[in-house]
Amino acid sequence: MNMKRFLSAVPCLILPFMLVSIRYEAAAQERAVDTLFSRYTRAEGFTSVTYGNKMLEMMKDGASCELQELLDGIDVIRIISTGEQSGKELSSEAREMAVSAGYGLVSEVSGNENSAAFFFKDESCGMSSFLMVSETPDGTAVLDIYGIFDIKDISKLSGIPPGHQSGLRKDL
Repeated sequence: MNMKRFLSAVPCLILPFMLVSIRYEAAAQERAVDTLFSRYTRAEGFTSVTYGNKMLEMMKDGASCELQELLDGIDVIRIISTGEQSGKELSSEAREMAVSAGYGLVSEVSGNENSAAFFFKDESCGMSSFLMVSETPDGTAVLDIYGIFDIKDISKLSGIPPGHQSGLRKDL
């Protein structure tokens, strides 16, 4: 192969690697919600659950093709929950963080001492972030979903058959 041909092929070979590294570099940057989760993970009175890539792979077993495609785009699902005493502080902090970090309010539902706020943010790196803050008389939960997906895709998660929820709280 002559040098001219080799040099013209280099950009074609390097571009895919650059795109992959940009995604991983962007994913490695800390998001505002990471600080919130770091503060409450392992804190007394709080329960945290993280579904990483391996668990998301297992959740695809027996799932519909549509759900499998959605799970392919998700990097992580995290949940922090607590009883009613600590819940107001967690809820307030999560809502303030969402607003200050540039999340848009998708919807908010409240009634009978229950409320849930849903926030969404398109990250500059092509990733998306979905945040749900849920309050009930029994406590508060914050759900974070991060990956490559559209806000419409999140509604598909509510269609997971009961046997495939793998421990996700049904009251969220």
